[in-house]
Amino acid sequence: MKAGLKVSLAGLPKEPVAYALAFLVPSLIRWFPQSMYPFPIGYDTPWYLYMTSHFNPLSYARTFEYILGLLASAGLDPFILMMYLPAVTHGLLGAALFYFIRTHLHWTTGKSLFAALLTTASSVALRVSWDLHSQSLGMVFFLLTLGSCESARRLRDYVVTSVLAIMTAASHQLLAVLLAALLISQCLLKLYRRNGRTLELRNAFFLLLSGALVCAFLLLAVYRGDLAALLDRGFRSYLSPEHELLSYEWYRLVDPYLSLYVLAYGLVFLVAVLGFFSDDLLTAWTIVAGVAALSIILWPYYCVNLPDRWSYLLYVPMYAYASNAISTAWNGLAAIRVRPAVKSLAISCALLVPTVSMLNPAGPLSLLDRTYDMFPSRMSSSTVVSASVLSDAIDAVHWLSDMTDRGVLFVPDYFLYWSAYSSHLEVRRFSGPTDAAVKRAMESGNDVYILWWGGAESLGFDPLFFSGPFRVYRARG
Repeated sequence: MKAGLKVSLAGLPKEPVAYALAFLVPSLIRWFPQSMYPFPIGYDTPWYLYMTSHFNPLSYARTFEYILGLLASAGLDPFILMMYLPAVTHGLLGAALFYFIRTHLHWTTGKSLFAALLTTASSVALRVSWDLHSQSLGMVFFLLTLGSCESARRLRDYVVTSVLAIMTAASHQLLAVLLAALLISQCLLKLYRRNGRTLELRNAFFLLLSGALVCAFLLLAVYRGDLAALLDRGFRSYLSPEHELLSYEWYRLVDPYLSLYVLAYGLVFLVAVLGFFSDDLLTAWTIVAGVAALSIILWPYYCVNLPDRWSYLLYVPMYAYASNAISTAWNGLAAIRVRPAVKSLAISCALLVPTVSMLNPAGPLSLLDRTYDMFPSRMSSSTVVSASVLSDAIDAVHWLSDMTDRGVLFVPDYFLYWSAYSSHLEVRRFSGPTDAAVKRAMESGNDVYILWWGGAESLGFDPLFFSGPFRVYRARG
């Protein structure tokens, strides 16, 4: 199968140059939207900034968070780090993809580079790099683990692969579960097809051991041995507690999830079907992640939690199949046949239409409502507000922090972690001046402040500071 997939692409770079391109091109693509915005981009990115102020090197943290925390502890500015680290991580993803394709699928250098670049330029890969930084770095270790399994022959190889597997599990829980499922499934296949070969038996035992090691790390290190907490985090039911019918929340979420899947994979799926090939690992990967993503529709009574995050794990096999289909026409370049080359270019450009939209600095500044705010329509942003509005909010929080060292500050949800990172006060989210949480804080005797757009004077608040459209208020009494 793998020998039949080899495609000769004349004149393309040799392997060391290909690794460099596989790193540099995705890094530049990811840096482009960041260069258009004065703050680190990504909806959840402020949480990573906030985390650095509470970092403890002796406690568990996901790999990306731990690296960021160590660098911040060494004196580097977390704000600057988050401007550059995601682009570097996306570049590492490109290099890891190239390594995985070369070692596992044994494609030629040119075809492997094309697949790596097409995959990292996809809208799904860029959406993950936008604010799911732990998952993005985890995918790097995930691909390195799967690639190293192919060439593991000596004890040193097994040790390196095991370390990479642990780094994957430490980076992201969903990737840990997927990796364990793939390692164990590959072990069972090797046992089924072993034909008495000692090497196959040894590799099968190693895969089983690695899968068990990942499961043990996930349970013991991440969830501290609490299996009930792991299951509660990993699964949920949309059954209404009042009666044996599906809850209103399920009906509210089904349309956004379906819209997300169509947006993320609608175009590439059509091409991937044409380029599908038989590979045990990619097939198992597609089945496990696909069933998990669709479980909210297939079996909502007890389905996998965070199905949107599971759907984001499908982009590697989907674009591997699509790359195989496109390279068939692209192979005509070696014979200087223009027509197949144009066909390949047209298909590639069609698949990247969503990417062009996301990278457009003049595009609409919003999250796509139909996907329930799960997919950005524009990457060069950190929230659904403009950079100037976010700057005004941060200036207001800085002013309050300079004026007082005690009290509770309530802010709209979009500004929660930006405010928590920028202030030493206790920061909480609220929906408006009449929120019950504000009243409870006042009754507890706290000094209560709110960041709001105005109009709170008649609701028992005194204005203290004006910053653009924002007002900093203090609760009377």
